[in-house]
Amino acid sequence: MIHPAIKSKFHSLLFDTALFLLLTCLLQGILYLCGFRLREYLKIIRLVILCVGLVGGILQKLIDIPKKSSRMILLCIFVISLLLFAPIGRELAWFFYQPEHIVERDGKTYVAYVSKYFETYVDYYEYKNCFLTGSQAVIHEDYGDGSFDPLRW
Repeated sequence: MIHPAIKSKFHSLLFDTALFLLLTCLLQGILYLCGFRLREYLKIIRLVILCVGLVGGILQKLIDIPKKSSRMILLCIFVISLLLFAPIGRELAWFFYQPEHIVERDGKTYVAYVSKYFETYVDYYEYKNCFLTGSQAVIHEDYGDGSFDPLRW
């Protein structure tokens, strides 16, 4: 029989989110050691799951507060801070986003990541499949100052 305190830990969304983060970090580490890395869209999906899990877990903990007045005050503070910081998080996510292109070059297929903020450059990674690329950049192209995507049609 499982103790009730332990059982309640396993029904926590924050616990599930932390476990998901741990497992995905472990997966990324193992993939890196094997010479692979996850594609950008999988990283974005992971980030969305983590954000939803974090917000949902905090809401779950706030709803479990027994005193109604404290619960309502803390819920209001959480929602207001979420509304204030969500645009900042969105801008940060946009700043770190690297467009991804599947390109064929010299008879080989590559996944090209464009970094286009202060200086535009493109790193080409070996295409493995729809989920993975190689972990080391095979080709690096520097396009100088500017903020554009040289591979966009």
